[in-house]
Amino acid sequence: MLILIMGSMISGILLSNHIFKWIKISGTYITARQIHMFCAYWGLVVMSLHLGFHWNIAVAMAGRLWEYPSVIRTWAARSVATTIAGYGLYAFYRRQIGDYLIMRMHFVFYDYEKGIFPFQLDYLAVMMLIAFIGYYSGVFLKKTGKGKRKGSY
Repeated sequence: MLILIMGSMISGILLSNHIFKWIKISGTYITARQIHMFCAYWGLVVMSLHLGFHWNIAVAMAGRLWEYPSVIRTWAARSVATTIAGYGLYAFYRRQIGDYLIMRMHFVFYDYEKGIFPFQLDYLAVMMLIAFIGYYSGVFLKKTGKGKRKGSY
């Protein structure tokens, strides 16, 4: 994750024509843009997985909001999460995020007529899809005994 963040920062500096005007390295613009796209999209995936791996903390905090556990609340929350993840799968396909991850597309195509809110909603849903995958992967690994580390509680 640190490498992806550093890659985004360094490539962003090389791409910037406003903040660091004095940095001019000829012939790096195309490479910097490709590195920036790669780091940004894979950063989204890695950070979302990381969020999903630690989502059990949010689930535990939400469980403490009520005095008694409820099967209905549990299944309602799971249904909402599954619905958001399902929409995230649709947005992943519609926004062609897979093509960006494997560097098949080198430019982000943004439709200015549709506005920023649907764009951000789609990417948030994709983020929640990947977090959903991370969370349930962690649940599966804990149930099979492969997710336990020595010294963890």
